[in-house]
Amino acid sequence: MPTAAQKITTPNGTELEISPLLSEDIKEIDCWIRDMYMEEAAKYATVHLPPDRQNGFLAERLDAAMELTSRFGKGRQILFANVYGIARFTYQAIRAPKMTFSEYHALLFPDDFLNDAGLDFIVNLYKKIEGDTTPSPSFLTNTFIHELSTILNSDIKEQAMSEKIFDSTLLFYRTYTTTFPSLANG
Repeated sequence: MPTAAQKITTPNGTELEISPLLSEDIKEIDCWIRDMYMEEAAKYATVHLPPDRQNGFLAERLDAAMELTSRFGKGRQILFANVYGIARFTYQAIRAPKMTFSEYHALLFPDDFLNDAGLDFIVNLYKKIEGDTTPSPSFLTNTFIHELSTILNSDIKEQAMSEKIFDSTLLFYRTYTTTFPSLANG
């Protein structure tokens, strides 16, 4: 775990400065997890529920979302069981140069294609930040959205929803399992 600012170099040679996560960083990550959870719940409600049930459904999901945190439980599962979540977590440690998460992601995974160098970078950066072991990149087979929909499904207790939510994901998430077959095969 870094105790002060450190310089690190990305696979393409870009130099970044990282430092330990602050409580503000954890709050931002937690808000991001909650936002993603609610975004998927809203997609489900809009597509699969009649208008008169949507508000009640979303109110229940909002209560569940408020309990999600990156530090333990379902929020941690959503965040750390996949490449996208770990990339989002490591992004929070970057202090310089200033960049958006999309820019950081594009730096590591140009054209949204997973690559060994980018995977190794985020896994090793995660270990520096957390001082923790994490699965090897080949173990990170679930997409972020699959983890999110699994949690959402277990919260709602409706069986058929998993495939419906997974099918409504952005092309970006599908890229992880369709363009990097070695990850999908474990």
